[in-house]
Amino acid sequence: MTAAAGPPGPTLLDDLVAQARAEAHAPASARRRAALEVADTLGCMALGASHPLVRRVALAGAAWKDGGPFRSLADARPLGLGQAVTLDSLACHIDEFDSLHPGSAVVTSAAVIPATLQVAAWRARGGRDLIDAVLAGYAVVTHLGARAGGTDMYARGWWPTSSYAAVGAAVGVGVAIGLDDTALRHAIGIATAAPGGLLSDDRLAEGHYVAAAEEAARGARAALFAEAGAQASWTYLDGPGVRAFGPPHEVAARAPGESVEGCVIKFFPCARPLHGFAAALGRLAEAGVDLRDVRAVRLGLPPALLRFVTTDLEVAGPTEAAASAAFVYAAAREGRAGDALFFREASLAGLPPLPRLSLEANERAAPGSWACDMVLTDGAGRTHALTTEPPTAVRSTEVMGKLHANLAAAGIQRAEARRVTDVLDSLDAIGDIGALRPRSLTRPTP
Repeated sequence: MTAAAGPPGPTLLDDLVAQARAEAHAPASARRRAALEVADTLGCMALGASHPLVRRVALAGAAWKDGGPFRSLADARPLGLGQAVTLDSLACHIDEFDSLHPGSAVVTSAAVIPATLQVAAWRARGGRDLIDAVLAGYAVVTHLGARAGGTDMYARGWWPTSSYAAVGAAVGVGVAIGLDDTALRHAIGIATAAPGGLLSDDRLAEGHYVAAAEEAARGARAALFAEAGAQASWTYLDGPGVRAFGPPHEVAARAPGESVEGCVIKFFPCARPLHGFAAALGRLAEAGVDLRDVRAVRLGLPPALLRFVTTDLEVAGPTEAAASAAFVYAAAREGRAGDALFFREASLAGLPPLPRLSLEANERAAPGSWACDMVLTDGAGRTHALTTEPPTAVRSTEVMGKLHANLAAAGIQRAEARRVTDVLDSLDAIGDIGALRPRSLTRPTP
């Protein structure tokens, strides 16, 4: 193809492409971490494939007879790229169990990995190509989220994941299929031409999840469009993007690999603002506090995070259950704080009554904080105060344990789970990543 010349002078796209290319030089520790991100994403997609919303979206796909060379973990039919990525990305994030980059407020794995996996497997790319692509997509999407303010975007009505998932997916796919720098700029331009990400003023509901998944699919298509010669403006992010999302925040330069190593792999399947709450309850229970003998719980969260959570005892469905502090408390009390299927039940019927729960704004929280301030009053009137950040430690044994638990919950036999794990253990060296897909998982046609 013959590419049109870009605009005079450097643009943000030039910087983003440079960051993406630099990730090829990430240290071995970051490459191992990227492999763990892929492993965790596979487990989240496998478990999420049976979620009621994912099943409904799969069923809706029949309306446009979306045939093609792709397969989703949620649907056995031949699919086009858009539907396959939408389903896998939706399955990844729907249980709130996927990876997150706190500094940019982007759910990185759902934004980048499903799209990159689909296209890289289709093109028979190897594990090294996949890791290069994941590192590049993570670096770009987290830079954009942080540049726009991360959690500060919430107050302005934007969700960074939906705003920038298309760019992260476009970069991941573009690197995986070998786009040159000019084509990669055009892929980013196409992906940024129709930014989404509006955040509801009342409740997130299911549309919130579908929107992010569709953005990931749009990014995958943008990379293929650029490969075919489609071109776009390179200044969307410099001009219109700033006018839409606000003045850019300063983002410190990152060394290759720092973006992926700054992500958090989740061990609680609930809204991220409640992870500190779940961790605090676990610590109190380990210290001997009986969570069944509690009268009241006062929960303080940074003001920007309050719009994502409730204390509702009755909810419309699993997505609202995952955002309710009442369900988190009940799950912790029942020893199921890490069980996504508890939240999928979306009902507290038959469980003992909960203590009185209240939410309040912690105005003292540092900018960008996800910390939880909790004051718990037990049956004897004693108070227990605790401030807890969401867990951030990532140990490979814990991640692989979570992967096996999710595969088992998805109905994968142990032998097949071991085969997938063996592939992941040598991901950087495998020749064809098609071997990553669990053979016994794909759901029957809805």
